[in-house]
Amino acid sequence: MEGDETAMEEIRDRNTADRSVRIAIVGRSNCGKSSMLNRLVGFERSRATDENDTTRDAIEIPCTYKGRRLCLIDTAGMRRVKSRRHSDFHTEVYHKSNMAIRFADVVIVVFDATEGHPSNFDMSLLHRAKEEGRPFIIAANKWDAVLDPSATAEAIDFKIKRQDAEIQYATAVVCSANSSLNLTLLLDQALEHYDRWNKKLRTSDLTRFWRRFEKSVVIPTRTSRVGRLVQTKARPPTFLLQLQTKDDGEKFTPS
Repeated sequence: MEGDETAMEEIRDRNTADRSVRIAIVGRSNCGKSSMLNRLVGFERSRATDENDTTRDAIEIPCTYKGRRLCLIDTAGMRRVKSRRHSDFHTEVYHKSNMAIRFADVVIVVFDATEGHPSNFDMSLLHRAKEEGRPFIIAANKWDAVLDPSATAEAIDFKIKRQDAEIQYATAVVCSANSSLNLTLLLDQALEHYDRWNKKLRTSDLTRFWRRFEKSVVIPTRTSRVGRLVQTKARPPTFLLQLQTKDDGEKFTPS
């Protein structure tokens, strides 16, 4: 199924002359997703209130930013279902938000910075985006209401560094939908992540990079070395390393 979805996605890209970059904005209820989207597009497209579950379906809004076509996707607030009450509704919301992550080009996980740090559920959304092979950004919204920005920034960094290898390098942007703080930076980072995610490198450039890397480290004598480095696909960038082993201690042969 995964191969079929990848093939269909590639066919859609080839058949679309001017493709939009799909940016999914996900997070828990009342973290400011709808307010952020309204501020980004410049008018009130999504209803933003203090009540829970105001947004119930994914809303796609096409727009243009710095000459590039975007499709901003506002999703319903997600939460863990702890009881049977309203479990069907929240399960459906969770399923729709996961579908938005799956078919997005970039995922922005929004959380309320006044809480001090992202919750474990916020981190699970980053892991979900990673599992789908999507680039992700974590946005600390409502930064203008944070009482101790320095301590909060340290707490966010500590929370991210406690995750696994890929999540440790997640980009965190402090922003505010209320004052428009760093919202353009957030979009710039999203487009930069998309360009990296969609980038294809030549084999010759990868080989030169790896040879320079080999000269900068000490490689044990009996360790297999990399003979060839090839990028097999993009979105996300995937690489194939062809290992070589010593034959009779004199020459290298592909293993």
